[in-house]
Amino acid sequence: MRALSRTLAFGCLSGLIWSVVPGVLAGLFNSRADVPAVLIAGIVSGVATAITLAALVPRAGRRLTIVSGLLSLPLGAFVFGFSLALLSRLLPALTSGAHGFPAPWNLGITYALLSVVSVFALGLFPLAVASTFLLKRLLLHGSKAPRDDGLASSTT
Repeated sequence: MRALSRTLAFGCLSGLIWSVVPGVLAGLFNSRADVPAVLIAGIVSGVATAITLAALVPRAGRRLTIVSGLLSLPLGAFVFGFSLALLSRLLPALTSGAHGFPAPWNLGITYALLSVVSVFALGLFPLAVASTFLLKRLLLHGSKAPRDDGLASSTT
């Protein structure tokens, strides 16, 4: 599997998984009608974030990968909020209309800010860094486990 296809697959899967966070925390899963828009916005934000990270992390050191992971949280949150508001305006059949989302830029900035200043950031930042290291490992080694990824020391 080539790097781009791995990045897209990772972005889709991680975007779906990460869409659970605002779906639960912001109550976006309370209405069945909003679920498709939340999942689509999650995929869009996951792919956009993965492509952005894929350009940087394969040749980055550990510290830069950690910083990239920390920055990926507000980036992904912004793209998620922007996409969700855009979907609700362009395809109103995908949402219930119960939320009355603001303009895409406003919702994107709001989600980005809340992702870093809320109490949930304490749990979300480590997950974002872990996701970034997982993407790096996938890009460098594919589906095969590396013999030595630098995390364990060899005593032989």
